[in-house]
Amino acid sequence: MPQSRGDVGTINRILLSNLAHLGDVVIATSVIEPLRRAFPGVEIGFLCGSWAVDLLNVDYVHTIDHYKHDRKSPSLWQYLRKKRSLVGEIQEVGYDVAIDLYYYFGNAAHIFSKAKIPVRIGYTSGGFGRYHTHPVDWFDCRQHVSAYYPRLLNCIGIKVEGLKGAIADVEPMKCEYTILHPGSGDARKKWDGWIELVEGIKGEHKLCVTGRGESHLTDPIAALGVHNFADQLSIREWIGLVRGARLVIAIDSAIVHIAAAFNVPCIAIYSTAEIATEWGGNSKMCLKLVQPTISEVKNLALQSSTQKYRR
Repeated sequence: MPQSRGDVGTINRILLSNLAHLGDVVIATSVIEPLRRAFPGVEIGFLCGSWAVDLLNVDYVHTIDHYKHDRKSPSLWQYLRKKRSLVGEIQEVGYDVAIDLYYYFGNAAHIFSKAKIPVRIGYTSGGFGRYHTHPVDWFDCRQHVSAYYPRLLNCIGIKVEGLKGAIADVEPMKCEYTILHPGSGDARKKWDGWIELVEGIKGEHKLCVTGRGESHLTDPIAALGVHNFADQLSIREWIGLVRGARLVIAIDSAIVHIAAAFNVPCIAIYSTAEIATEWGGNSKMCLKLVQPTISEVKNLALQSSTQKYRR
Protein backbone atom coordinates (compact mmCIF):
# COMPACT_ATOMS: atom_id res chain seq x y z
CA MET A 1 0.00 0.00 0.00
CA PRO A 2 1.27 3.51 -0.77
CA GLN A 3 2.15 5.96 1.97
CA SER A 4 -0.42 8.64 2.82
CA ARG A 5 -1.02 11.02 -0.06
CA GLY A 6 0.58 14.37 0.71
CA ASP A 7 -1.18 17.59 -0.20
CA VAL A 8 0.36 19.59 -3.05
CA GLY A 9 0.86 23.03 -1.59
CA THR A 10 3.13 25.84 -2.75
CA ILE A 11 5.82 24.51 -5.07
CA ASN A 12 9.15 26.32 -5.01
CA ARG A 13 11.55 23.47 -5.78
CA ILE A 14 11.03 20.29 -7.80
CA LEU A 15 13.42 17.36 -7.97
CA LEU A 16 13.35 15.19 -11.10
CA SER A 17 15.14 11.87 -11.36
CA ASN A 18 16.22 9.35 -13.94
CA LEU A 19 19.10 7.16 -12.80
CA ALA A 20 19.39 5.19 -16.05
CA HIS A 21 21.57 5.75 -19.10
CA LEU A 22 22.17 8.85 -21.19
CA GLY A 23 19.34 8.22 -23.65
CA ASP A 24 16.85 7.81 -20.80
CA VAL A 25 17.91 11.15 -19.33
CA VAL A 26 17.58 12.88 -22.72
CA ILE A 27 13.95 11.72 -22.89
CA ALA A 28 13.33 12.72 -19.26
CA THR A 29 14.36 16.34 -19.96
CA SER A 30 11.08 16.73 -21.88
CA VAL A 31 9.21 17.54 -18.64
CA ILE A 32 11.40 20.52 -17.71
CA GLU A 33 9.75 23.17 -19.90
CA PRO A 34 6.17 22.24 -18.89
CA LEU A 35 7.20 22.55 -15.24
CA ARG A 36 8.80 25.96 -15.80
CA ARG A 37 5.69 27.20 -17.61
CA ALA A 38 3.31 25.90 -14.93
CA PHE A 39 5.35 27.24 -12.00
CA PRO A 40 7.16 30.47 -12.98
CA GLY A 41 10.25 30.98 -10.86
CA VAL A 42 10.40 27.33 -9.73
CA GLU A 43 13.85 25.90 -9.04
CA ILE A 44 14.45 22.50 -10.62
CA GLY A 45 16.93 19.84 -9.54
CA PHE A 46 17.81 16.63 -11.33
CA LEU A 47 19.13 13.37 -9.87
CA CYS A 48 21.06 11.27 -12.40
CA GLY A 49 24.12 9.10 -12.93
CA SER A 50 27.49 10.85 -13.25
CA TRP A 51 27.51 10.09 -16.99
CA ALA A 52 24.61 12.51 -17.63
CA VAL A 53 25.73 15.58 -15.64
CA ASP A 54 26.91 17.63 -18.64
CA LEU A 55 23.59 17.08 -20.37
CA LEU A 56 21.50 19.06 -17.90
CA ASN A 57 20.65 22.76 -17.65
CA VAL A 58 18.85 23.01 -14.31
CA ASP A 59 19.34 24.76 -10.96
CA TYR A 60 20.69 21.77 -9.01
CA VAL A 61 22.28 18.52 -10.17
CA HIS A 62 22.69 15.56 -7.81
CA THR A 63 24.48 12.37 -8.83
CA ILE A 64 24.57 8.75 -7.81
CA ASP A 65 25.67 5.83 -9.98
CA HIS A 66 23.11 3.10 -9.39
CA TYR A 67 24.75 -0.32 -9.48
CA LYS A 68 22.05 -1.53 -11.89
CA HIS A 69 22.99 1.06 -14.52
CA ASP A 70 26.71 1.61 -13.93
CA ARG A 71 28.62 0.12 -16.90
CA LYS A 72 32.08 0.65 -15.40
CA SER A 73 32.45 -1.10 -12.05
CA PRO A 74 28.99 -1.59 -10.51
CA SER A 75 29.08 -1.92 -6.73
CA LEU A 76 26.08 -2.24 -4.43
CA TRP A 77 28.12 -1.18 -1.39
CA GLN A 78 29.53 1.90 -3.09
CA TYR A 79 25.99 2.86 -4.09
CA LEU A 80 24.68 2.45 -0.54
CA ARG A 81 27.50 4.56 0.92
CA LYS A 82 26.85 7.33 -1.58
CA LYS A 83 23.11 7.20 -0.95
CA ARG A 84 23.55 8.14 2.70
CA SER A 85 25.36 11.41 1.88
CA LEU A 86 23.04 12.09 -1.06
CA VAL A 87 19.96 12.06 1.18
CA GLY A 88 21.47 14.82 3.31
CA GLU A 89 22.42 16.80 0.22
CA ILE A 90 18.85 16.66 -1.09
CA GLN A 91 17.38 17.56 2.31
CA GLU A 92 19.62 20.62 2.49
CA VAL A 93 18.14 21.99 -0.76
CA GLY A 94 14.60 21.38 0.50
CA TYR A 95 12.41 20.13 -2.33
CA ASP A 96 8.62 20.34 -2.24
CA VAL A 97 7.97 17.75 -4.97
CA ALA A 98 9.98 14.85 -6.41
CA ILE A 99 9.14 13.09 -9.69
CA ASP A 100 10.83 9.85 -10.71
CA LEU A 101 10.74 9.44 -14.50
CA TYR A 102 12.09 5.89 -14.70
CA TYR A 103 9.72 2.94 -14.53
CA TYR A 104 12.11 -0.02 -14.41
CA PHE A 105 14.13 -1.17 -11.40
CA GLY A 106 16.87 1.24 -10.48
CA ASN A 107 14.69 4.17 -9.47
CA ALA A 108 14.96 6.84 -6.75
CA ALA A 109 11.77 6.10 -4.78
CA HIS A 110 13.57 5.14 -1.56
CA ILE A 111 15.94 8.13 -1.81
CA PHE A 112 12.96 10.51 -2.11
CA SER A 113 11.37 8.93 0.95
CA LYS A 114 14.52 9.05 3.10
CA ALA A 115 14.97 12.72 2.13
CA LYS A 116 11.44 13.37 3.45
CA ILE A 117 10.24 15.17 0.33
CA PRO A 118 6.52 15.72 1.06
CA VAL A 119 5.14 14.95 -2.44
CA ARG A 120 6.76 11.96 -4.18
CA ILE A 121 5.49 10.91 -7.62
CA GLY A 122 6.57 7.89 -9.62
CA TYR A 123 5.68 4.60 -11.28
CA THR A 124 4.93 1.49 -9.25
CA SER A 125 6.41 -0.84 -11.88
CA GLY A 126 10.08 -0.34 -10.92
CA GLY A 127 9.61 -1.52 -7.35
CA PHE A 128 9.46 0.52 -4.11
CA GLY A 129 6.11 1.96 -5.20
CA ARG A 130 4.99 2.17 -1.57
CA TYR A 131 7.47 4.99 -1.01
CA HIS A 132 5.58 7.27 -3.42
CA THR A 133 2.83 9.48 -2.05
CA HIS A 134 1.38 9.65 -5.57
CA PRO A 135 1.99 6.23 -7.19
CA VAL A 136 1.21 5.85 -10.89
CA ASP A 137 0.66 2.43 -12.44
CA TRP A 138 2.39 1.43 -15.67
CA PHE A 139 0.08 -0.55 -17.93
CA ASP A 140 2.00 -1.38 -21.09
CA CYS A 141 4.83 -0.31 -23.40
CA ARG A 142 2.91 0.18 -26.63
CA GLN A 143 3.77 3.87 -26.87
CA HIS A 144 6.94 5.90 -26.64
CA VAL A 145 8.01 6.28 -23.01
CA SER A 146 7.48 10.07 -23.05
CA ALA A 147 3.78 9.52 -23.82
CA TYR A 148 3.32 8.35 -20.23
CA TYR A 149 4.98 11.34 -18.54
CA PRO A 150 1.80 13.50 -18.59
CA ARG A 151 0.23 11.09 -16.11
CA LEU A 152 3.00 11.94 -13.64
CA LEU A 153 2.60 15.68 -14.23
CA ASN A 154 -1.16 15.40 -13.75
CA CYS A 155 -0.48 14.59 -10.09
CA ILE A 156 0.49 18.22 -9.52
CA GLY A 157 -2.19 19.67 -11.77
CA ILE A 158 -0.25 20.03 -15.06
CA LYS A 159 -2.12 19.07 -18.22
CA VAL A 160 0.13 18.60 -21.25
CA GLU A 161 0.06 16.76 -24.55
CA GLY A 162 3.19 15.86 -26.47
CA LEU A 163 6.59 16.29 -24.91
CA LYS A 164 9.94 16.97 -26.52
CA GLY A 165 13.47 16.74 -25.12
CA ALA A 166 14.82 19.95 -23.57
CA ILE A 167 18.55 19.30 -23.81
CA ALA A 168 20.89 21.98 -22.45
CA ASP A 169 21.39 24.77 -24.99
CA VAL A 170 24.21 23.73 -27.28
CA GLU A 171 25.21 25.52 -30.46
CA PRO A 172 25.22 23.28 -33.54
CA MET A 173 28.60 22.44 -35.03
CA LYS A 174 28.76 23.83 -38.55
CA CYS A 175 29.13 20.68 -40.60
CA GLU A 176 27.38 18.52 -43.14
CA TYR A 177 28.46 15.20 -41.70
CA THR A 178 26.49 12.02 -41.80
CA ILE A 179 27.22 10.52 -38.39
CA LEU A 180 27.75 6.78 -37.97
CA HIS A 181 27.30 5.60 -34.38
CA PRO A 182 27.82 1.81 -34.20
CA GLY A 183 27.90 1.30 -30.41
CA SER A 184 25.50 1.61 -27.50
CA GLY A 185 27.39 0.32 -24.47
CA ASP A 186 25.31 -2.86 -24.69
CA ALA A 187 26.83 -5.78 -26.59
CA ARG A 188 23.36 -7.21 -27.25
CA LYS A 189 22.58 -4.26 -29.51
CA LYS A 190 24.74 -5.08 -32.48
CA TRP A 191 24.57 -4.65 -36.23
CA ASP A 192 27.22 -6.14 -38.50
CA GLY A 193 26.70 -4.10 -41.65
CA TRP A 194 28.79 -1.00 -40.96
CA ILE A 195 31.76 -1.75 -43.23
CA GLU A 196 29.61 -2.58 -46.25
CA LEU A 197 27.39 0.43 -45.52
CA VAL A 198 30.39 2.79 -45.58
CA GLU A 199 31.61 1.32 -48.85
CA GLY A 200 28.16 1.85 -50.35
CA ILE A 201 27.53 5.48 -49.30
CA LYS A 202 30.92 7.19 -48.86
CA GLY A 203 30.77 8.58 -52.37
CA GLU A 204 27.57 10.50 -51.54
CA HIS A 205 28.10 11.38 -47.88
CA LYS A 206 30.73 13.21 -45.84
CA LEU A 207 31.07 10.59 -43.09
CA CYS A 208 32.22 10.66 -39.49
CA VAL A 209 32.05 8.07 -36.72
CA THR A 210 31.33 8.73 -33.04
CA GLY A 211 31.34 6.63 -29.89
CA ARG A 212 32.87 6.33 -26.45
CA GLY A 213 35.01 3.46 -25.20
CA GLU A 214 34.15 1.14 -28.09
CA SER A 215 37.20 1.40 -30.35
CA HIS A 216 36.68 -2.19 -31.54
CA LEU A 217 33.59 -0.86 -33.33
CA THR A 218 34.73 2.62 -34.37
CA ASP A 219 38.34 1.96 -35.46
CA PRO A 220 37.47 -0.39 -38.38
CA ILE A 221 35.07 2.25 -39.70
CA ALA A 222 37.64 5.04 -39.31
CA ALA A 223 40.18 2.90 -41.19
CA LEU A 224 38.03 3.29 -44.32
CA GLY A 225 38.77 7.02 -44.45
CA VAL A 226 35.87 8.07 -42.23
CA HIS A 227 36.61 11.05 -39.94
CA ASN A 228 37.01 9.68 -36.41
CA PHE A 229 35.40 11.67 -33.57
CA ALA A 230 35.21 8.64 -31.27
CA ASP A 231 36.52 9.42 -27.76
CA GLN A 232 37.48 12.92 -28.98
CA LEU A 233 34.47 15.01 -27.91
CA SER A 234 32.87 16.09 -24.65
CA ILE A 235 29.16 15.38 -24.32
CA ARG A 236 28.30 19.00 -25.19
CA GLU A 237 30.58 18.96 -28.24
CA TRP A 238 29.03 15.67 -29.33
CA ILE A 239 25.52 17.10 -28.99
CA GLY A 240 26.61 20.10 -31.07
CA LEU A 241 27.91 17.73 -33.76
CA VAL A 242 24.60 15.85 -33.80
CA ARG A 243 22.59 19.07 -33.93
CA GLY A 244 24.52 20.21 -37.01
CA ALA A 245 24.54 16.84 -38.78
CA ARG A 246 22.98 16.11 -42.14
CA LEU A 247 21.94 12.60 -41.08
CA VAL A 248 22.51 10.19 -38.18
CA ILE A 249 22.75 6.42 -38.66
CA ALA A 250 22.94 4.70 -35.30
CA ILE A 251 22.26 1.72 -33.11
CA ASP A 252 19.48 2.31 -30.56
CA SER A 253 21.28 4.58 -28.07
CA ALA A 254 21.36 8.13 -26.69
CA ILE A 255 22.27 9.67 -30.04
CA VAL A 256 18.88 8.64 -31.47
CA HIS A 257 17.07 10.63 -28.78
CA ILE A 258 19.38 13.63 -29.19
CA ALA A 259 18.71 13.64 -32.94
CA ALA A 260 14.98 13.42 -32.26
CA ALA A 261 15.14 16.35 -29.82
CA PHE A 262 16.67 18.56 -32.54
CA ASN A 263 14.61 17.06 -35.39
CA VAL A 264 17.75 15.82 -37.17
CA PRO A 265 17.05 13.05 -39.72
CA CYS A 266 18.00 9.70 -38.22
CA ILE A 267 18.06 6.07 -39.31
CA ALA A 268 17.81 4.10 -36.06
CA ILE A 269 18.62 0.39 -35.92
CA TYR A 270 16.80 -1.69 -33.29
CA SER A 271 17.08 -5.29 -32.15
CA THR A 272 13.33 -5.78 -31.55
CA ALA A 273 10.08 -4.09 -32.52
CA GLU A 274 9.13 -3.67 -28.84
CA ILE A 275 12.24 -1.59 -28.14
CA ALA A 276 11.63 0.50 -31.25
CA THR A 277 8.12 1.33 -30.03
CA GLU A 278 9.03 2.05 -26.43
CA TRP A 279 12.39 3.81 -26.77
CA GLY A 280 12.57 4.78 -30.44
CA GLY A 281 13.37 8.38 -31.28
CA ASN A 282 10.11 10.26 -30.78
CA SER A 283 10.29 12.29 -34.02
CA LYS A 284 8.81 12.11 -37.50
CA MET A 285 12.39 12.45 -38.79
CA CYS A 286 13.43 9.19 -37.12
CA LEU A 287 13.20 6.15 -39.40
CA LYS A 288 13.03 3.06 -37.19
CA LEU A 289 14.39 -0.17 -38.63
CA VAL A 290 14.25 -3.51 -36.81
CA GLN A 291 17.14 -5.83 -37.70
CA PRO A 292 17.50 -4.27 -41.18
CA THR A 293 19.53 -5.62 -44.07
CA ILE A 294 22.54 -3.66 -45.30
CA SER A 295 20.66 -2.82 -48.50
CA GLU A 296 17.74 -1.30 -46.55
CA VAL A 297 19.98 1.05 -44.59
CA LYS A 298 22.13 1.92 -47.62
CA ASN A 299 19.13 2.76 -49.80
CA LEU A 300 17.62 5.03 -47.14
CA ALA A 301 20.96 6.77 -46.62
CA LEU A 302 21.34 7.39 -50.35
CA GLN A 303 17.82 8.84 -50.47
CA SER A 304 18.70 11.29 -47.70
CA SER A 305 20.07 13.76 -50.25
CA THR A 306 16.54 14.23 -51.56
CA GLN A 307 14.07 16.73 -50.13
CA LYS A 308 12.04 13.92 -48.55
CA TYR A 309 14.64 13.11 -45.91
CA ARG A 310 16.50 16.41 -45.51
CA ARG A 311 15.63 18.86 -42.77
